Amino acid sequence: MILAILITGFLGSGKTTFVNYLLAKYPNIKFSVILNEFGDIKLESQFIKSHKKDVVELANGCMCCIAKSDVPRVISLILENSPQTEYLLIEASGLSDPDPIHESFNDPRVFGKVFLAKVVCIVDALNFLEMKNTHPTIMAQLSDADLAVISKVKEAGIERSNQIQNLIKNLMPLTRVVLFDDSFDSSELFAVKANSLSDDYEKDKNDHHHVHEKFKEYWFVSSNSYSRKDIEDAYKNLPESVLRSKGIVVSRDGKKILIQYVKGKLELLEASWSEDEEKKTQILFIGKDFDEKEMEKLF
Repeated sequence: MILAILITGFLGSGKTTFVNYLLAKYPNIKFSVILNEFGDIKLESQFIKSHKKDVVELANGCMCCIAKSDVPRVISLILENSPQTEYLLIEASGLSDPDPIHESFNDPRVFGKVFLAKVVCIVDALNFLEMKNTHPTIMAQLSDADLAVISKVKEAGIERSNQIQNLIKNLMPLTRVVLFDDSFDSSELFAVKANSLSDDYEKDKNDHHHVHEKFKEYWFVSSNSYSRKDIEDAYKNLPESVLRSKGIVVSRDGKKILIQYVKGKLELLEASWSEDEEKKTQILFIGKDFDEKEMEKLF
C-alpha cells in the first residue's frame, strides 16, 4: 500500500520548501508528487528541485474544490504509471481546505491502495499571528492537521516561533507542533503503525463545512523581457492586498528568473530553461480587491 502525506498551509507558508526538503533528505525513497496548479500554466513544478521524481500537476484551480473528481483520478494515474511509488506527497494550494481532499481517499478508485498517513500543516512564523484572525482558511488547515510545522524560524526568531508553537498547542492539544529548524526530526512522518491502516476516517458529508475564502487571482503573461531592477520596482509598488505571487520571468539577457513573493518579501532565483519550454514571462498574483489594469501597468 502507498502511504500519502498531505501538505497544507496558507499562501507562501513554505510548502514547496518542505517538499524539496523531503525529496533531498530521502533520495532512496520512491516518491511521487502531486502539485496544485492555478489554471493551465505549469508553474508549481518549476520550484520542485528534484525533477527525477514523478511529479504530476493538478490544474483547474484550488485542490479542495476539485478533490472529489480530480484527486482520485490523478492518484489512479500514478498507481498505473509509477507502480514503484512508496510515498505520495500531495502539496495542496494555499487556499485549500483539507477536509474534501481527506475525504477523496475514500473514493473506490484509491481506497485500499493508498492510505493518507499524515496531514502536515506548514505555519508561517513571520505572518501567522497577524493573519490568523483575518483568514479563516489558516485555522481550518491547522484544525485538520496531525502535525503543524512552523516554518521561517530563523527569519522570525526563536522567541516568536516558540510563542506560535505554544499558542497552537493550547488551541489544538491533539495536534503535534514542531519547529522546522535544525532540531526537526522528519522521520516521524514515515512512522505509521500497521494497525492504523484502516478506514477509520469516515465523515458525514452533511457535517462538512467547506471553508473557502474569496480570493482574486491574476495572471500576467508577456513576451517582453525584464531586468532584475524592473521586477524589484514593480513589486515595490504592488498593492498591499496582494498576498502571494510566484512566476517565471525572461531576463534581459535571456535567462530564466523564478519569482517568489510573500506579503512584502521578494525572492528572485536564477534557473535553467528546459529544451521544450517556451521563453515567456508568466506571473501569478493572489490577493483581494486589486485592480488588474493597475497591476498590468507595473510591468
